[in-house]
Amino acid sequence: MGFSAFGFLHEKELRPAVVVGGKIVWQAPLTWRTVSRRFEFIPTHTMKKIALTLIAFAALAFTQARAEELTWLTDLPKAQAQAKAEKKLVLMNFTGTDWCPWCWKLRDEVFKTPEFAAYAKKNLVLVEVDFPRKKELPADQKAANKELAAKYEVKGYPTVVVLDAAGKKVGKTGYMKGGPAAFTKELDSYQAAK
Repeated sequence: MGFSAFGFLHEKELRPAVVVGGKIVWQAPLTWRTVSRRFEFIPTHTMKKIALTLIAFAALAFTQARAEELTWLTDLPKAQAQAKAEKKLVLMNFTGTDWCPWCWKLRDEVFKTPEFAAYAKKNLVLVEVDFPRKKELPADQKAANKELAAKYEVKGYPTVVVLDAAGKKVGKTGYMKGGPAAFTKELDSYQAAK
């Protein structure tokens, strides 16, 4: 009684047909050839199980991807102390998280990739210096961010400033094409200059 998209009428003819409620609604001409001898359909309840399994796997993958997100600090002195203890560089991302399209491109094309996450875990302590327009930061955070922007001469967004653990600037960049490979190559050049 259900709808069958394609089925074969007779094994001798091997012609595709559309069958609704046991009645043939459409039948292919005799000149059509089929690759297989029999075309069987997956029952609806099996399709539902397959769909639910795919959704479950997608949810699991999304959860694991979210678990791999990097930790961005907002306090530079804490980041420098951590970098010194772990012998890493400090990467400060001067950004406008809620209004800057180039910042979003840098975030999506570089910072949110597994390649950058693996690199950052080995080599970097990350600091986000945010200048939002729609959300309000605490006054002390806003003042600290403004002071950092003046100290490191940030003129536009996104600007990425790389420091050694002692606080000495070893590099400055922004958005660049090439994704995480180009970006980490640039960071490696700062590592070598250190």
